[in-house]
Amino acid sequence: MILEILVRIFTKTNIEKSMIKEDKIRNYLKENEGRIEEFTSQIHTIGNPIKFKILWVLDKNERCHVKNLSNILEMTHSACSQHISKLKDQGLIAGTKDGKNVFYSISPESAKLVRKLIVQFSKNLDS
Repeated sequence: MILEILVRIFTKTNIEKSMIKEDKIRNYLKENEGRIEEFTSQIHTIGNPIKFKILWVLDKNERCHVKNLSNILEMTHSACSQHISKLKDQGLIAGTKDGKNVFYSISPESAKLVRKLIVQFSKNLDS
């Protein structure tokens, strides 16, 4: 009998604690919905092999012209530009004008995320 009561109290306490945690987690997710959508959209974009390669090249070269990127990746200027456009739309890269030329680099806002992914990728290659 005492054991049953203790089990009920313990179970009820755990359920109440669990519900409090669930409420906090649910509220956190609701409050950060926009940031979560932005992050997952960026991850989806980075998941494209060509876009990842562009980010990798930019990480190694700091800034690059679309002509250099298209030569390195052995693709047409037009195709490379389309990928660059999507990366820019996601805020992953930024363009800087130098006369008539635009040079691309990893945007400061996404640098931490991109570099972490590239470091992890490099570690996987080395292991």
